[in-house]
Amino acid sequence: MRPRTRRRWTGLLFLALTLGSMTVVAWGAEQLGVVRTVDAGRRTALLGDGTELWLLPGLSLDLFAQGRRIKVVYEERDGKKWVRSVEATK
Repeated sequence: MRPRTRRRWTGLLFLALTLGSMTVVAWGAEQLGVVRTVDAGRRTALLGDGTELWLLPGLSLDLFAQGRRIKVVYEERDGKKWVRSVEATK
């Protein structure tokens, strides 16, 4: 491979990696709230502000206790907020 061609491919690879990492950062949204209710059958949780969250399969319901303050990271698909991760907050 010629040096000029190699530099071009290196630049394109760098650009692709940079844009790809920016997409990952923008992929999930965060929200803080207090759990109002949990429906284990539907795998949904309702926050105090009326936000309905849908829990992805494999995500534990343990932190979704009524009255607990939580921070969730979710992605929005088909008009639903699908929780990817959750943690308890103070």
